[in-house]
Amino acid sequence: MPKVLIVYNSAGSGHKRVAQAIFKEFSTKFKDIKIIDALDYTNFLFRFIYTDGYFLLSLYLPKIWRFFFYLCESRFLSLPVDLIRFCTNRLNSKKLNKFLIKEKPDIVIGTHFFINEVISFLKKRGSVKSYLVSVITDFCAHRFWIQEGVDLYIVGTKETKKELVKKGVSEDKIEILGIPVDRKFYTPQDKKFLCERLDLREDMFTILIVTGAFGSNMIRKVVDHLKDEIQIICVCGKNRKLFNKLVYKRYRFTKVFGLVENMDELMSVSDLIITKPGGSTTSEALVKFLPMVFISIIPGQEEKNAKIMVDSGVGRIPKSIKELRETVFYWKENPEELNRIRKKIGEIRPKKTEEIFYEIC
Repeated sequence: MPKVLIVYNSAGSGHKRVAQAIFKEFSTKFKDIKIIDALDYTNFLFRFIYTDGYFLLSLYLPKIWRFFFYLCESRFLSLPVDLIRFCTNRLNSKKLNKFLIKEKPDIVIGTHFFINEVISFLKKRGSVKSYLVSVITDFCAHRFWIQEGVDLYIVGTKETKKELVKKGVSEDKIEILGIPVDRKFYTPQDKKFLCERLDLREDMFTILIVTGAFGSNMIRKVVDHLKDEIQIICVCGKNRKLFNKLVYKRYRFTKVFGLVENMDELMSVSDLIITKPGGSTTSEALVKFLPMVFISIIPGQEEKNAKIMVDSGVGRIPKSIKELRETVFYWKENPEELNRIRKKIGEIRPKKTEEIFYEIC
């Protein structure tokens, strides 16, 4: 049996969730399998830049984040950017290198571009001979994902594949299987039973609002404009201040949650979702056939994710709260339009993680 290593990077929750979904499926097939956070094998400063640095820039300084995202994407600046990145990664991945050389995994499945460069470097030196699978966790493919040592790219849509090919990746190295999602999202749910357990009305049009682990104050504005006319499920994440404000207001048809482990259930009782266009959340919504309205979009990868969903006919990007309200109520009053969108979702819905397993094998 091969030795399998699944590697994620805890900068953002999506990379970890995708890795966990893969691990959950593959651990039923392989005995010698491990899952690690690559940042656990680096130093504190490097970890801080990847996690807190990303969070602070994307949330509080989005224009600066956009500048750096597209600066690093530019092919005209690729030589100095790649040189700086190569040296930085070499200095901060020594512990990870030692771990990989000691483990010598036969298959490495990575859900972040950092591991692509690390493994590619070790393969070039002959230190490891791992078959490297890169699972791209957004619907766009930043230049950083592309490394010579990658043997297989798993992507979400044909647009992602086209982007990789345009950037020089061979077509036979790319499979359109979707961004992996935990198998529980594919399990049919009894809506009536869930509504009773969650204290929700089954007969009301229901929207799910969620904007990531830290929540967003944008949620409060959205709830204020939709309250009392439709049923709302709000997931505030780690934003305790927002959670307390919404609970204090005691909206009539609004249920408020903090961090949740039952997102599959909340999606199962909802008619549409208002969310940030992160790759993982978007894929979960696709599995549940949920039309999407995108808010609080982080510049760069989330902008591209949202555009692909809009171009695919399964999502909207409202320019104002008024337009958001109009979109929600248009879909509420036109169920045939929602059904049309759900048919389109079926065309780009991710494959089950089990199918990804067989493709890698």
